[in-house]
Amino acid sequence: MRALTAEEKTNSTQARNQVNYELSRRRKKIGAEIRSLALTNPKRKSLLLQFDSLRDIKGLPVMLLINHMKIVIDYEILQKFLRKLKNSNLIINIKVDVSSDRFVLVIKHYVKSGGKDQGSIELYELPFYQRELLKDLPIVEY
Repeated sequence: MRALTAEEKTNSTQARNQVNYELSRRRKKIGAEIRSLALTNPKRKSLLLQFDSLRDIKGLPVMLLINHMKIVIDYEILQKFLRKLKNSNLIINIKVDVSSDRFVLVIKHYVKSGGKDQGSIELYELPFYQRELLKDLPIVEY
């Protein structure tokens, strides 16, 4: 897995900052609605859940292209996992699967000699409310 270029890092950081600013604006708007409602109002609970579900993007979001399938993930987390597996005596297999409503990047690893040391890591695509706001993401081919 290659490292991101300086331009790709800049584009990813700018896209992340724009999305985080928009999510912050949404949280402020929902917070104002929550404060304006009475404590016993039934709508307050759903607004609180909505407020808690809006989380900022961390890391460097990129669009990863694997076997003609695109998945939007945090590139730093992916690199961290691959860096840890790289120096071991393992065979690594990466593929994209579809789970209920979003893509999943599955990293399977196992020992070359056929031993029992094996496992898998699943990295889920960013949530829809974050993906819909992301624009001009760098595309990284694997």
